[in-house]
Amino acid sequence: MAPAAQPSLSSSQAEAAPTASSYPQVSVSEVITVLHDVGLPWVTADDINKVNQQSAYRIFAHMLELLSGVNQDWLEKRRQEVLMGIEHRELYDESLTWVLFYREVSILMQASQVRDFTSHDVLRPQPKRFRKHLSALVNFYRFRQERLEEFEQFSLEMDELIERKEELHAYKEATREKIAAIKFQREQEAPRAAALAQENEEVSNRLYELKKEQSRLLQEVDQLKTKKTHLVTSQTEVTMQIHSANEQVRKLQSRIVTSPKELKAVLVTLSQELRERKAHLMETERKAKDFDARIALMKGIEDDLAQCQSLLVSLTTDQGRLENLQKELRGLEADYEGASSTYSQVSQTLSADSRQLENAQKRWERMRKTLEEKRALWKKRDEDFTVKWEETEGERWKRNEEASRKQREGREVEREIEAELRSYDAEVAAMVKQRNDLVKLAEAYMDTMSAQLDLEGEGLPVGIEGEYEEEDEVSRVDHRRAVAA
Repeated sequence: MAPAAQPSLSSSQAEAAPTASSYPQVSVSEVITVLHDVGLPWVTADDINKVNQQSAYRIFAHMLELLSGVNQDWLEKRRQEVLMGIEHRELYDESLTWVLFYREVSILMQASQVRDFTSHDVLRPQPKRFRKHLSALVNFYRFRQERLEEFEQFSLEMDELIERKEELHAYKEATREKIAAIKFQREQEAPRAAALAQENEEVSNRLYELKKEQSRLLQEVDQLKTKKTHLVTSQTEVTMQIHSANEQVRKLQSRIVTSPKELKAVLVTLSQELRERKAHLMETERKAKDFDARIALMKGIEDDLAQCQSLLVSLTTDQGRLENLQKELRGLEADYEGASSTYSQVSQTLSADSRQLENAQKRWERMRKTLEEKRALWKKRDEDFTVKWEETEGERWKRNEEASRKQREGREVEREIEAELRSYDAEVAAMVKQRNDLVKLAEAYMDTMSAQLDLEGEGLPVGIEGEYEEEDEVSRVDHRRAVAA
C-alpha cells in the first residue's frame, strides 16, 4: 500500500510523542459502535487492540471520505494532475498516491485536534496511539453539528467573497473605462495643448515687445503732454497780447492826429507791427495745428494702447486658462498614475480573491458533496432501520407467540420430567435396597467363608459400601441432568 522508503517515526519515537489531548477519550466499545454506524460493520475490538497496517488504512480512508469528502477517485484525479508533464512518472506513481493520502489524513487529524500524527501511525500503527486517534475522529464526528455551523458560516463568507469579487470586478471595469477615457482625452487634447503652448510662447514674446513699445510711447506721451502744456500757456499769453494790442490800437485811434505825415508814419508803424503780429499769429496757429495733429496722434496711440491693454487682458486670461488646463493635465496625469496603481492593486487583490474564492468553492463543493452523501446515507440508514424495525417487530411478535407456546410445552415437559424423576427415584431406591441386601448377604457369605478358611479379620474392603452409595448418587444426578436436557 505504502512505499517502504516513506520516512516515519520509529516505535520508540511514536511512543515518546506527547499524548495529551484536548478531547475526551472514548472507550473501545463506543468507538466500535460509532464505526458500525458510519459504515464499518467489520471492525471488531481485535482490529483496534491488535491493529495492523491494512485495518488502519481502511479505517482512516473511510473516515477521510466521511468527514472530508476525499475518496479514492479524488486522490486519483489529484495524482494525475500532479504527474502531468513529469518524466518517469512510474517512479512516483505509488509513492505519490500514498503522499496525497497521508497529507489529507494529516489535515483531518489536525482538524480533530491531533498534533502529533505521523506516517508511522498508518504504516506501523500502535494500539494505544490508534485508540487515541480513533477517539479524536469519533469526537470530531459526534460534534459535527458545530462543524455544520462552521460550514454555514463559511458559506456566508463565501457569498460575501463572491459579492466582493463582483464589486471589485465592477470597480475594475469602471476604473479601466475611466483610464481609457483619460487616455483618449489626453490624446485628443495633446495637439491643442501643444498649439496653445506655442501660441502662449508667441503671445508672451509679442506681449514683451508691446510692453517695451508701451513704455517708450508713454515716455513720449509724457513729453508731449508737457510740451502741450507749455504751448497752451504760450497761446494764452499770445491771445492776451492780441487783446491788449487791440485795446492799445483803440486807444491810439482815439489819439490819432490829423497830420497826414504823422498819420502815415503811424499807419506804417502799425501796419508793420500788424504784419509782424499776423506773422507771429500765423506761426502760433501753425504751431497750434501742429500740436493738434500731435494730440490726435497721441489719442490714436492711446487707443492703440487701450487695444494693447485689452489684448494683454485677453492674453492674461488665455494664459490663466492655459495654466488651468496644464494643472488639469497634471491632475489627469496624477489621476492616471493613481488609477494605474489602484488598477494594479485591484488586479492583484482580485487575483488573490479569485484564487481564494476558487479554493473556497472547491472546499464548499467537497463539503456539500459530503453533506449530501451523509444525508443520503442517513436517509438510507433511517429507511433500512425502519424496515428492520418493522421486520424485528413482526419477528418479535412471532417469537413471543412461539415462546409462549414453548413455555406451555416446557411446563408440560417439566411435569412429565418430575413424574419420571419420582418414578426413577423410587426405582433407584428399590435397587439400592436390593443392592444393600445383596451386600449384606455377601458379607455374611464372606464371614462364613473366612471363618471356615481361618481368615478372620478379612472381608470387603473398608468403605466399599460408601463408594457404591456415592456412585449411585452421582448416577442419579447425571441421569436427572440428561433427562432435563
